[in-house]
Amino acid sequence: MEEETITIEIRQEVAVMLVFLVVGIVLVCAAYSIPGKTAELWPALSAGGIASATYLIALLVFILRKPLGWKVRLLTVLASVIVLGTTAYSWILMENYGMWRKERLLEVRGLIGSGIRETKSSDCLLRTLDAYYRQGEHRRESLAEIFKNQNNGAVIGSNVHPAEYAGDEIRIFVEQLETDRIVLISQETFIKGMNPEFKNYDGKTGMVQDAYVLTAKGLEHESQN
Repeated sequence: MEEETITIEIRQEVAVMLVFLVVGIVLVCAAYSIPGKTAELWPALSAGGIASATYLIALLVFILRKPLGWKVRLLTVLASVIVLGTTAYSWILMENYGMWRKERLLEVRGLIGSGIRETKSSDCLLRTLDAYYRQGEHRRESLAEIFKNQNNGAVIGSNVHPAEYAGDEIRIFVEQLETDRIVLISQETFIKGMNPEFKNYDGKTGMVQDAYVLTAKGLEHESQN
């Protein structure tokens, strides 16, 4: 038997449209990867939006060529400008609103986190101070010894805040552990402080950080960033 050959002819316009579609899909997908690995959503969305707009403009230029009449082309261009302009304006408004909401949520998160860290740090040290004075006038154990006994033998660099739930990011580090002086560093994980160049205790940069100092005279608090 003779082999039959089937030939499919594609019109030039259809072929060009297919190429436009493939190139457009590739460009838009590639644009989303430009911002790289980041927790921010909008840079990727904006890159994809710009790629999409560029692709649509190129497609319009191809479609609105002759033999279309100038009136049709003018009306299409005006409609396209209105649609793209409205979309871009709405996009900017959504991005600004999204960033505003993010800032407000971070502020709330910072206030809640600050209260939790202050409570945890103060309670930890005040328990030590209470046990210290409960010994009476003839005190046998120092502040450092009592603190170690209460916190599983903590040493300098220890995180004395045990995780209370999955994803608990509170960190309370022991910075100093002297006989009559204990310093705890309470640090935020997500909230930025006043100085973006500040070096945090755990190696991060620019995060909120507080110091809590315990001596026999009492407890002091110092905001470091």
